[in-house]
Amino acid sequence: MRNFTFLALLFAVPALAGPPGLAPSADRGERRGPPSPELIDKVKDNEVDILMVVKENDPGRYEQLMDTKRTDERAYWRQMVHVARMVDRVKSDPEYPQRNMDMHLLQKQIKEKARAYDDLSAADQKTAYAEMEVLTAELFEMKQADRRQRIEELQRKLKDLEADIEQREENKEDKIKEYLDTMVRGRVDL
Repeated sequence: MRNFTFLALLFAVPALAGPPGLAPSADRGERRGPPSPELIDKVKDNEVDILMVVKENDPGRYEQLMDTKRTDERAYWRQMVHVARMVDRVKSDPEYPQRNMDMHLLQKQIKEKARAYDDLSAADQKTAYAEMEVLTAELFEMKQADRRQRIEELQRKLKDLEADIEQREENKEDKIKEYLDTMVRGRVDL
């Protein structure tokens, strides 16, 4: 259950979710384009499992997803891709939800101090600026650590993919035969 506490975080903080299907990019806060059909197909294959996690951890969000599915299926799948990405991220990095929450709290503190900055006296502005500088340095270090963690994740995935390619190359003839047999015979309906 601890691995999925991110859902509460994800759905309790609207800024995290952003517009449906437009998750922030890894490094510059930019928005991704629409998800690819292949990615949507992958999410469709895991829809039931993803929805079980959402229903268990955030029934309100589950109902919202079901409403969206009834009214706008394209928006529903964009939202599901976003949720699936979060599930995948937490599975590979269980500390991500807490780190993410800590980063968002720091950002909130910095924004609050920045909004009040102009109303302060010059002396208080100097103090507030120094406080914001400390918070921003802490936020920077957290984001750097998060980026390093993502690099480690990507390197593990790359090694797995390289091993898969090697294994498939060793079984190339069997794979080709299996594929052709499926195409020639077609599916068997019992």
